[in-house]
Amino acid sequence: MAASKLPRSSLFFTSKVPPKQISYDGAKACIEATMKAVGDSLDGYIDLYLLHAPYGGTENRLGAWKALVEAVNQGKIRSIGVSNYGVHHLQELEDYIKETDSRSGQGSGGVLSVNQVELHPWLPRPNIVEWCRQRSVVLEAYSPLVRTRENENPLLLEIGKKHGKTPAQVLVRWSLQKGKGVILTFSLRSSFVVTHTNLTFRFCSIAQECDEEQDRGERGRVWVCA
Repeated sequence: MAASKLPRSSLFFTSKVPPKQISYDGAKACIEATMKAVGDSLDGYIDLYLLHAPYGGTENRLGAWKALVEAVNQGKIRSIGVSNYGVHHLQELEDYIKETDSRSGQGSGGVLSVNQVELHPWLPRPNIVEWCRQRSVVLEAYSPLVRTRENENPLLLEIGKKHGKTPAQVLVRWSLQKGKGVILTFSLRSSFVVTHTNLTFRFCSIAQECDEEQDRGERGRVWVCA
């Protein structure tokens, strides 16, 4: 990052507390390790820090969240969130935040900014989407291209042909058109990103073109947290 010579304002750096470190002490150690590794090149702060998965039990999950909140208060982190949280765990965290705010003052429980989950037409997760939308929690969609597993899907090919777009362009547009709170994350060479994020088109009707009829529920997963 330092070698890129890009201004800090052009960078958005995200890190995570891995599943085996989901606890208060584990999260604190993880944050300090990240700061030691990249802090100097990031002007001393991390843009976003997430809890990778809702592991470790309630006490450890909430303890890890507390460590993130403390790091925000110390100026080490700008925004915090979670990853792979379903509604049950999101509600658990919201209850903790409300209780902490009530006991110790508004904002003391932290602000849940992001929930990063696998999200695409074969795993649309409407209950999680709705919970986050109601609370203005940003949904960050990973594996939006379904790891190319559906590139030969007849409906996807039909939609691509209709709009003159690649399967990747159709899938990225699906995520964007599902709502302004969806962010796409994928690690690909720059030429691929340039080619497949040319999104100068809209679906007339997402539901008619590629939505509910593609929902496979949890069978639609391409990643399983370990």
